Amino acid sequence: KACPVGQSQPEAGGVECNRCQVGRYRASLGGVTCTQCNGSRTTKFLSAFAEEHCVCPQGFYEPALPRLELEPFLCLSCPEGMTCAEDSRLAHWPPSSTEDKEYPRVKQGFFSTAEDPTDVYRCLDETHCPGGDPGTCAAYRTGLACGRCAPRYYDFGGKCNECTHLELSVFLFPLFPVIIGPVIVLLLLVRLLEPFRIKHVDSLKNRALALVFFFLVFFQTLGITRQMNLTLPSLVSVRWEELGYVNAGVQFLRPECAGSGGLSAFAAQFVLRTSMPLLVGLGFLIVYGILRTVTKWRPHGIFNPTSQFAEAARSECAVNAFFTVVYSFSIAILAIAFDLFKCFDHPNGLSSLRVAPDVLCNSSDWTAMLAVGILAILVYFVGMFALFTWVCCKAPSRWRDPAFRKRWKFLFVKWRPDVFWFGQVFLLKGALINVALVFFRDGILQILWVGFTLILYTLAVLILRAWRHRAALLMDILVSLCLLCATNVCVFYGAGTADAEVVLDKLLLAFTIVPMVAISGGIVFFVFQMFKRNRTEVESGVSDALEMQRMSVDILMMGTTNLLRGAANMTQCERNEALWALRALASEGSGTSVPGWRISARDAVFGPGSTPESVYREVTDAETKLHYDFRSWCGQCADPAQAVRGVFGDSLEMSAQSFQSALKDFPDPLSEYVAALCDIYDDGVITREAFTGVIVDMKRSEGAALDSTSLIALRRAADAFSPEVKAV
Repeated sequence: KACPVGQSQPEAGGVECNRCQVGRYRASLGGVTCTQCNGSRTTKFLSAFAEEHCVCPQGFYEPALPRLELEPFLCLSCPEGMTCAEDSRLAHWPPSSTEDKEYPRVKQGFFSTAEDPTDVYRCLDETHCPGGDPGTCAAYRTGLACGRCAPRYYDFGGKCNECTHLELSVFLFPLFPVIIGPVIVLLLLVRLLEPFRIKHVDSLKNRALALVFFFLVFFQTLGITRQMNLTLPSLVSVRWEELGYVNAGVQFLRPECAGSGGLSAFAAQFVLRTSMPLLVGLGFLIVYGILRTVTKWRPHGIFNPTSQFAEAARSECAVNAFFTVVYSFSIAILAIAFDLFKCFDHPNGLSSLRVAPDVLCNSSDWTAMLAVGILAILVYFVGMFALFTWVCCKAPSRWRDPAFRKRWKFLFVKWRPDVFWFGQVFLLKGALINVALVFFRDGILQILWVGFTLILYTLAVLILRAWRHRAALLMDILVSLCLLCATNVCVFYGAGTADAEVVLDKLLLAFTIVPMVAISGGIVFFVFQMFKRNRTEVESGVSDALEMQRMSVDILMMGTTNLLRGAANMTQCERNEALWALRALASEGSGTSVPGWRISARDAVFGPGSTPESVYREVTDAETKLHYDFRSWCGQCADPAQAVRGVFGDSLEMSAQSFQSALKDFPDPLSEYVAALCDIYDDGVITREAFTGVIVDMKRSEGAALDSTSLIALRRAADAFSPEVKAV
């Protein structure tokens, strides 16, 4: 008998019938085999009996007309970000209310429009896009990738919140900042009046303000990290968004709600954010102009010339106050400057702005703001960095100018005097953290870039010990280490791609090879040095020892008053370092160390005939000969007063050149040596008392090296002379 449809008869004329397997069908009676479905299609059940029963399998979908007419049995792979059940067809979208048919559906965290359901976009936050039917967004969200809130709503904490009546009015924005802004500016102008003196710079108040500065830096850095391509837990994501809200500028005033939502458009929001530093500068300029006018036309009462308001009316004070604010929020300002170039990728090959996911990069809306974005980078990054670099270059030559110090106090007040330029390193760190989102779209590469930047910055801080205050130094290291730990953990939440895997493989290989190469190079270098004479090293040690001796004499000669004044002008860190170095020198020089402080290295003391001693003799041989020649002359001088009178005559002092000419019996090298010996003030002037003291000291020392204590006593005596005594 003939088998029914949906079944096959393995043997012709047989009585046994087999059901067609999944993926096959039989449309006619009888037949030995079932027909295989075309392409990748399959059947939903056994014993399929019509070609229409062949459908696209799970993970694929049937495209709509007219493409289906050209390729009738085509099944396309389900796009990234969508789920396609068996027998999913675009023709089933939009769904009928009476039929339950399958069509491609969107996964949570992705979005597609109802007009083009398979054109998939990625959402920055999974909670913004619940998935399901194309075009579905979370409550009160709208736009491409559910990237913005509906009118009269604002985005905060991962959801759209309804604007209050106060926020919808124009009081909170822009009236409130216009009213309170000048008051804050005035307080900043008056607060930052302290001159650049160590007793103010090293005060407890400034140390506390330095710690406040780290709060701002920490929050701003977290705000940048929050923008990276990371899938953070909701608890961490919301907390980081709250802590990094300092990067949002005036967004806490809800400008998108002001005027019943009149500023909610992307262009208005972007221009407002970008121009905020300039608007703050305009506020400082207006307050400065008012103070300048009032103190000029009404110079009495609280505006008298000696008042704080009169001092605040100086241009250098206004410049310092404004740039103090700019410098404190530099990371956030740089984030604003680079916002237009921070994009993230969609599965469909397009990309959107991170600050406005509903705006596609390179779209017409994006292009309209391109000039504003480029100008922001030129002003806030290139211009500011160039200006501060110029100031650092001019600082050594213009530091004695009080106006210069007051104008650029913000740039130098945090750093030690020998690394006064370290503010540029801090600015560069902020810029490098921001460009991670410009250079890379991959979350792992972004977080690695930030991690390397923090490592380099932390190493620079540790090596240079750049901060004036020890508390600030420790806090900067603590903040950097905490951010480094956070970035290490964030690698686990990063969205990696094949490109990231290639980079990670190369980095792991580099981190394996670099230490081996460095260690091998060091071994080769030191082995090579073992076969060379260590003359250069010894000469350097002798030179350093002579320099320390000279500086020690200079310190002793400056007198107690000047020594106290100099120590008072040093920061606490500098005083600690100076004391540490002096203790080490005293310990190694005398062979006695303070118990529990350090282990002495006196076992390396140089004995007679050692290499350092021979080098010292060779280095000082020329001066030794001159010294003994001069000592011989002094020994033959029976009456020092007569010898001095023969050189000076009735003069109390003369120039070094005239003094050398007056030493007629001395050859040129010896006269130069004696002039240098007698020039105790190192100002090119030889005094009568100095020459007399040197001769007497030479006679007393019986040819030994000149005793510096005699010169110190002579200088103190000369300093104690009144002008009348010196005239006599």
